[in-house]
Amino acid sequence: MILQELSRYYQRLLEDPEASVPVENWSSEKAAWELRIAEDGRLMGVTPLTAGEGKDLRRFIVMQVPEHTSRTAGVLPFFLCDNAAYLLGLDEKRGEEKRACAAELHQAVLGGCDDEGARAVLAFFERDDALAVGKRTLCVMLGRRAMRAAYLLNAVIAVALSLPVWLTMPAAARVIPVAYLAAAVALWRMLGRRSGSALNPLLGMTAMSMLAYAVAFAIAAAIS
Repeated sequence: MILQELSRYYQRLLEDPEASVPVENWSSEKAAWELRIAEDGRLMGVTPLTAGEGKDLRRFIVMQVPEHTSRTAGVLPFFLCDNAAYLLGLDEKRGEEKRACAAELHQAVLGGCDDEGARAVLAFFERDDALAVGKRTLCVMLGRRAMRAAYLLNAVIAVALSLPVWLTMPAAARVIPVAYLAAAVALWRMLGRRSGSALNPLLGMTAMSMLAYAVAFAIAAAIS
């Protein structure tokens, strides 16, 4: 009787759009990165998955994926959604073993599928360059984060150092450092949302904004 009631309760939860209960053989998991692969299995890029903004920013999203069971000390790969040790072999001690086990799992599930996506996944596990490409991509992403932080820090330092001079000027002139900081924060946010060649215009804008502020400060200081 208890099992029947639990089963009926589970069915009610499945029908409730606000419950977000995964269907059978699926589970809700936190995913922090997305691997993009080509038809031939080449790793094209690694995209961070985030949710929210500002103080509510989370560097992961919750997704319903093929079921994850408890994983203890043994090697146990998961289907399509797993950590870098299993998908890329990013583990100094057992990375090769874990990726090989993940390849066996996906071959067992997708080996008989005549589907473009399935063939791409199988080709991905057959390639030996996934780890190297993944490391390079992550390094570029970490470098971009450092660049963003450095740009915003430079803007704050520039305003802080010049603030004593601005305070001696008329109120209308004091709008300049405030506007510069607002523009710096806006550009900082946009830098975090773009990648690749889409960054080039923003990098030009950051350089121009820093130059414009320096010129404005020099002119204001000369006038005062």
